[in-house]
Amino acid sequence: MNVLDPVAVFRMEAAELFEQLPDPLHPLVVAVAEALLAPELDHRHVWIRVGGARYFTGGERPADARVRCPADADLTAAVSAAAQREAESRAEACFAQALARGDDWRAIR
Repeated sequence: MNVLDPVAVFRMEAAELFEQLPDPLHPLVVAVAEALLAPELDHRHVWIRVGGARYFTGGERPADARVRCPADADLTAAVSAAAQREAESRAEACFAQALARGDDWRAIR
């Protein structure tokens, strides 16, 4: 490959860019997982359903640090997209921590 070949450079840069982008279907997969978990987790805090859906669909796998579980309003009435993403990440971390303690996913409260 000629280093000055603009098409080749573009292809390499585009390939690197696409590797960094999230799977466009992942939000749909998470939504389906949340719907499937809903009957089992219906009368619990929203973070349990959201965190479980993200966890079981291969979410971020948060760090081991203890986090504060989000309130229902943090997930259902977030003030921005960034706040929503942060609350969902905390929900997943709380769910993962509960599983790490040995809780059955159906018993998480």
